[in-house]
Amino acid sequence: MSRIRLSWFTWPAVCALSTVGLVGVGAASAVAAVCMSAVVGDINGDGEADVAVGEPGDDGFAGAVHVFYGSPVGLVANPSGSALNDQILTQDSAGVPGASEVEDGLGVSAELADRNGDGCADLAAGVPGENHGRGSVIVLYGSSTGLTTTGAQIFTENSVFGAGSGQVAESFGVVLTAADLNDDGIPDLAVGVPGGSG
Repeated sequence: MSRIRLSWFTWPAVCALSTVGLVGVGAASAVAAVCMSAVVGDINGDGEADVAVGEPGDDGFAGAVHVFYGSPVGLVANPSGSALNDQILTQDSAGVPGASEVEDGLGVSAELADRNGDGCADLAAGVPGENHGRGSVIVLYGSSTGLTTTGAQIFTENSVFGAGSGQVAESFGVVLTAADLNDDGIPDLAVGVPGGSG
């Protein structure tokens, strides 16, 4: 199987110039304990902001996302990712949709927002190299115990617009941002598709 070689470092510039190809995607509800925090980016509802860092070059550009949880003394990190307050996620992690493949680029974009209104921030992570550069976006939901794969979702152009919509090298998911596009008080997901044709 031949793979399309994609230029990871030119995507943000291309996407910044593209106004076509932004797609609003509302997230479905997931089962999660209610978090009472009003802090933006608080995945586990403990009142401290957390950080998701994409590692798209990990494991032959298969990619990963590393989540650092906040504490009263700052972010907590463990180099092995084995601490209860620190997570490393790949598409080979149990419950994460898809499978890690060379050049998928999981984590080229990573964004936190409460997409199901439970008070816990949820993670959206772009996988723009997925399926020969057609791309995808994975959503994992926050809970009082941190990110969970319960209710995890994967979006592609085909799942949003119908079969055959996604084309090679469109890079769906290279850039993500949160905005309340339908004024319901819950952030929606805008997805950059720099290789899209409109």
